[in-house]
Amino acid sequence: MGTDAINQTLGLAQKLNIFGDESWQERLVSPLFDTETRTEIKLELLFEGIDFTDQTVLDVGAGNGIYSLFAVCAGADRIVALEPAGDGSNGINVNGVRTVAESVETIEVVSEPLQNFKSNEQFDIVIMRNVINHLDEDATRDLLTDPTAHQRYQDIFGHLGDLTADDATIVITDSSRNNYLRFLGERNPFIGSRDWPIHQAPEVWATLLSHQGFAVRDIRWRSTLSLLGPVGKRLFSNRLVSHLTSSNFILIMDRMRSDDRMIGESSPDE
Repeated sequence: MGTDAINQTLGLAQKLNIFGDESWQERLVSPLFDTETRTEIKLELLFEGIDFTDQTVLDVGAGNGIYSLFAVCAGADRIVALEPAGDGSNGINVNGVRTVAESVETIEVVSEPLQNFKSNEQFDIVIMRNVINHLDEDATRDLLTDPTAHQRYQDIFGHLGDLTADDATIVITDSSRNNYLRFLGERNPFIGSRDWPIHQAPEVWATLLSHQGFAVRDIRWRSTLSLLGPVGKRLFSNRLVSHLTSSNFILIMDRMRSDDRMIGESSPDE
């Protein structure tokens, strides 16, 4: 991933004034580094090895639009940014992505949740930032124990599969429910309050998505301390530190070709 795309993204984000989509914990733990530096680290961790050139992108839960903006700068052909908050909302996130779309003609904002979004287009890259557990919070809570909850997410991911092309890549970032301080009953100073039961580990999401023809390429970890400049990124972007702080993960999966999916479905059990 070239630095030119990141630098261009940061310059445009500054010009459009769409920064500010950070938690207070991220700002507090990184007083020596500005917002641009922290955003640069996030982009590097999230999109390393992802080629956006001439790709169509679906940005689910587009937020302030920074990832859609990066996709444009990295060479994407077209981006559909789903932001389910309604038209006319005063939410900062909606205003941010709409500001980006007004300045970049290849970004289209759609005020629909993923479940309601319909398109004849199949996307090459799907970005899901802090949204996968919110697609159905009740089902997420009971995902490991309730077959009905499991099926509800299979239906959602089946719809997602219909929206993705062969060889498509999904980039998912969220928090795992696994956190050492939580298990010890201690207050976590890095995240404040969090409804842990409506989160799941990346392996859980990977298993569900595998039933729809997606295969894991990589699972990465990011902690609040990862944002402490280049050294923080190098030392603190691992499972151990993440589970001690924010439990943030990055799950990258690729969709198998239709022929490969058919072979997998028809293979007899050994």
